[in-house]
Amino acid sequence: MIRIKKIGIALLLIIGFFMILTGIYFSNSNAAQPNQTPPNTTDNQNPINNDQVPKDINSLPKPNDPQAKSQVYITNPEPIYKANKEKLEELQSKKEEYVKKITLKDNEELKSVELMTWGDYNKSMGEAKNFEVSDDRVIWKITVYHPGDLITKAGTFRNASIIYAVDAETSKVFERSITGDLDPHTINPGLRYGR
Repeated sequence: MIRIKKIGIALLLIIGFFMILTGIYFSNSNAAQPNQTPPNTTDNQNPINNDQVPKDINSLPKPNDPQAKSQVYITNPEPIYKANKEKLEELQSKKEEYVKKITLKDNEELKSVELMTWGDYNKSMGEAKNFEVSDDRVIWKITVYHPGDLITKAGTFRNASIIYAVDAETSKVFERSITGDLDPHTINPGLRYGR
């Protein structure tokens, strides 16, 4: 019984302390004085004059950033991976050496390894433009066949072909695409409904 009284007294003290703190906070804040006039205005002056509000959004003044070198957006940036089409024959001579470096998983088969430019690859694949890569950049188009089930985030592909676009100089994979029979029961719901 004494223990319950001690707990009750402790709770009352905590609640009282909390109420004192919130009272001090609200007495020092603007929430306690809602009828104050905003700074730099008088009771007779309206802070927003309707004549000053622009009727058209295009008439608003454009901000000028003094830190920026220019206010012009670059719509066609300089590619990071520059053209190296002149090295096509040199890189073609290293094809056998490059094919030996390719490692395959499980029971995958290497179908083809072709040397081409990034622009030619995009024409053959119908892919979108990648502004980081010059159209005259030399790449390896590697096609790998994966029999059986290939499980991806997009779903499970049966008898899939995986096509890699790999930079011929740096071996960076620019793109990977998968084609094959997609099992409709394994499609990621977020991809199915466009989320």
